[in-house]
Amino acid sequence: MISEIIKKPPVASPEDTFGKIAPRMKGILGLPVLDGKDYIGMVYLRDLVVRDFDTGTKISGFLKRPNKLEKNAAKEKLMEAFMEYPVLPVFEHGAYLGVIELNDFLKLLKPNGKACEYSVEAEVIPFESDIGTARNLLKANDAILVSENDELVGGIDLFSLARQIIPKEDNTLAVQKISEKSIQVRPVTEKFTAVTLETELSEALDLLGKKSYLVCEDYIITPKTILTGLRSEKEEGKNEVLELVGFDFANQGDGEVSAFEGAQVMKEIEMFANRTQKIFKPSAIKFHLQVSQKPGKDIYELYSKILTGGRVINAHAQGYKIIDLVQDIIEKLDTQLEKDCKPHEGYRRKARN
Repeated sequence: MISEIIKKPPVASPEDTFGKIAPRMKGILGLPVLDGKDYIGMVYLRDLVVRDFDTGTKISGFLKRPNKLEKNAAKEKLMEAFMEYPVLPVFEHGAYLGVIELNDFLKLLKPNGKACEYSVEAEVIPFESDIGTARNLLKANDAILVSENDELVGGIDLFSLARQIIPKEDNTLAVQKISEKSIQVRPVTEKFTAVTLETELSEALDLLGKKSYLVCEDYIITPKTILTGLRSEKEEGKNEVLELVGFDFANQGDGEVSAFEGAQVMKEIEMFANRTQKIFKPSAIKFHLQVSQKPGKDIYELYSKILTGGRVINAHAQGYKIIDLVQDIIEKLDTQLEKDCKPHEGYRRKARN
């Protein structure tokens, strides 16, 4: 799997300087550093642009050494490593092969969902802010947004700053040698790519192959925010609060529920439970299915209870077709949740209407 996305970007030498490396880092957040043929570490773009180094500073003192991952490394190990580094070196039997980027790795995972569900609130600075402010914010953020007259007019990412880092006569990496407080962010502010609340993750990942970030209203989507969301879902266990009673279709009534229909029912319930847990963080989601054997045809009754934020949401539906019944009760629950309950504090936005 990993072999499909291994890249071989330009390599750096420990004797290279920041001024020499900066122009090579176009479209990639990290480069491998080799001493001859021996891999010795990685140099990352963030270290080049958030500090006011002399362009003659050697990179050898700023190398990072991510754990050496073999090309057959488990997905979980890669996800953990990507939480710290945006580009990882890959090895085979200890020999350096190349690097993999986070966005390419996420595409392999083929995650589903709306992209804006994996966004974070953006840091927004006014157009008249200084370069130093932008640099400080980019120490902890992949991108920031810029506003003028209360409207978003552009953004700044690590690449924006890198494009401004060219050797000056005094060999500084600063845009100018004068105080950064005297330089506005206007020269490094660039147009951003906006997406909607309905943009799918797959489409967002394609866009992120060309852009380092996307904007959904005043929220930012990056490969890192997507990875963080996916890991959070995995660690929390999306369906731990879901309790099902009476869904053993093989032993119910005259067995009219086919395997396909049963699978569709379970998929509908699990999707609802996942969505509800992400938005409202309930302590329990319960579904209880009962079957009454009637002459000619069974009738189903479905009861549901959701406990969230000190509230109890109940719903009931009955009918002859199980899939219609499940969709009916989910619609009732959605309506009550949106009317009576507030999203939990950490939830950024809902992508559904």
